[in-house]
Amino acid sequence: MSLTHMQEGLLFHFLKRQEIDHYLYQVSLKLSGNIDIKLFQKAWDFVIDTNEMLRTVFYWQSVKQPIQIVLKKSHLTFHFFDFSGRESGDIECLLKEIKEKDTRDQCDLCQVPFRIILCKIQKDKYELIITYHHIILDGWSTGIILKEFFNAYNCFIYNQEPEKVTKMKFKEYLKWIRSRDMNRQKEFWRDYLEDFNDGSEIVFKKKIKNHKRVADRLHLKLDRDIQSGLEHFTREYKITLATIFYCTWGLLLQRYKHTNDVIFGITVSGRSAKITDIENMVGLFMNTLPLRIKIHADERIWDLLIKINKILQVLKEYEWSSLTDIKDTIDMNREKALFDSVVAFENYPLDKKLMLENQHLSLESFFMNVYEMSHFDLTLGIALFENGIEVAFGYDKSVYRTGTIVEMSKHFLIILRDIIYYPDKKIDSIEIISPDKKKEIVDMIHEKNKKMRIDFDL
Repeated sequence: MSLTHMQEGLLFHFLKRQEIDHYLYQVSLKLSGNIDIKLFQKAWDFVIDTNEMLRTVFYWQSVKQPIQIVLKKSHLTFHFFDFSGRESGDIECLLKEIKEKDTRDQCDLCQVPFRIILCKIQKDKYELIITYHHIILDGWSTGIILKEFFNAYNCFIYNQEPEKVTKMKFKEYLKWIRSRDMNRQKEFWRDYLEDFNDGSEIVFKKKIKNHKRVADRLHLKLDRDIQSGLEHFTREYKITLATIFYCTWGLLLQRYKHTNDVIFGITVSGRSAKITDIENMVGLFMNTLPLRIKIHADERIWDLLIKINKILQVLKEYEWSSLTDIKDTIDMNREKALFDSVVAFENYPLDKKLMLENQHLSLESFFMNVYEMSHFDLTLGIALFENGIEVAFGYDKSVYRTGTIVEMSKHFLIILRDIIYYPDKKIDSIEIISPDKKKEIVDMIHEKNKKMRIDFDL
């Protein structure tokens, strides 16, 4: 079968820079329980058998268009390491080494790009490492397969057969995309992007030609004060977290680009398609769309939030659109990027029951590393976990200095606080420089002027 627009884009970037695995996802989970290795593998084979995208390979040579083929049978690629009995410091070093080596091992898309490593740390403590290429799965799907694995494993432990659910085929989603009204799509994007001509870049961006990308990420765990504010705001005003974070990023870009009309990419779930039980299907449904935010200095933060919320509701009707088609609509060069930053709102539907201790095998913690060297120089990832919200600034070190990203993260948090605590504030009154930093600058200018007066007197 053919590929979705998003899969085609991922394959293009995979082939363009094969020395780097562009979209490699690595999930780390700490497990408690006494694992039966044979049943562990059997449970994963059950999950693979149930979800066709975990049996899918890709071909692009000697064919007019790239295709994906679902294998009738595919067994788990699995490695097991026993570190129990080692010193805790040694174990941490070994785990780090294994994870780093795993990310260096490129996925072969002609083979199923899905593999698992299990490390035994103590008698009843394990670390599970799941690695896959983004072309077969999105974050939502990760939660689904974990739920199915835990259910299957616990069934096998008690000599029970897990119920195998018959799911809709991924090709039905491809058919649904092909049935969309293309003329209506073109008309929408033409109107949506009318008169947009933002050639401006972030002021702190280095201008380097033919540079070699060096990926890095700055992780921030939102403090309890901000998280409480977000929880209260979303509950009180019926505004989604995504809307708040998009608003924050839009205001940040406005300041960094010196423009009131900004566009950045956002990731959408792609699961609004009218397909039976699409919420439980495993695959890559997500897509990246342009979000345009026009900002007026005299409007309130709250007015902007309402405007963004309305835009997001409209975009749901067109979340299947490809960036290539969108650029064609406005006669834009396909090689030119429509935006230079992306906000990825990552919400993994992990079943809370997986965290319970009364199961034979339970999940203690969940962490996802996205080893993603995307073709965008700057990405913002927002991940919702059971124990809080994490914000990650992904950037190309050859384009942005680490210090610049650190300052950007501080400005981001200042704007976020203003949004949730002062929604009636006028946008032009938002000050991204903290009081302490402002005092530091004022003192520095004062000292400089003082020195100039002394020099003049002399």
